[in-house]
Amino acid sequence: MNGVKIRPAVVEDAPVIAQAVALAMGEESAAKLCGAEYLKVLEAVASACGTQYSYAHAFVAEASGVVVGAVVGYDGASLGVLRERTLEVIGKMNANPVVPEDETQAGEFYIDSIGVLPLYRGAGLGEHLLKAMAQMAFSCGFQKVGLIVDFENPRAAQLYSRCGFEVVGEKSFFGHRMHHLQCTQESSVQKILYTGLNYPQVREFCGDKILAPYICMGFSMLSLLGPDGFISVQEGDTIRKDVFGKFWVEK
Repeated sequence: MNGVKIRPAVVEDAPVIAQAVALAMGEESAAKLCGAEYLKVLEAVASACGTQYSYAHAFVAEASGVVVGAVVGYDGASLGVLRERTLEVIGKMNANPVVPEDETQAGEFYIDSIGVLPLYRGAGLGEHLLKAMAQMAFSCGFQKVGLIVDFENPRAAQLYSRCGFEVVGEKSFFGHRMHHLQCTQESSVQKILYTGLNYPQVREFCGDKILAPYICMGFSMLSLLGPDGFISVQEGDTIRKDVFGKFWVEK
């Protein structure tokens, strides 16, 4: 998809943030928390500061200038304060919200919700949003980034696994069994071994950072564009890529 941009959200993005949160939460859970008009309520929550789903700690994805998805995250230690403010806003529109179990805790940056509008799925926008939020968390000094995923959503679990998330436990959310996953900056690093015969796979992994193979001294080699210029990749070398999109080579 051309013209994709990930940026910090602004208050005008609240309608899409609300849709993303509802998609991540599921219609049943969203209705328990916010009532039948859950999108309207979630939009009010996303428009406010100091809530779990506030635009102030969200990123959005734009495709050709249209906002089509969002991710929301915050320090897990702040859950209590953020939930109190969230319920305050919800209470003005739904007097009897069902409060879910604690989703996170101190010691991790928590990715609360991530969602892409249905017409724009399948283009990797969810992965872009996830990596942008993880990058921000690591750059702010967090050692662990966490999230939860329903036992009955293996497709999302596969996405998180590709991005370096590993199951560390189990949680409950509105009575649903959820995997609790975390990643560290190290575990988010992806890698591929160059065998001399797997250039198509290496090309897919590196994109335009890699040049076509050439023969030197009878061995197949590649040139990889790293942060300080081109790096030679020989047969048997491992190319590594972190969540920031930085590449390097291990001999």
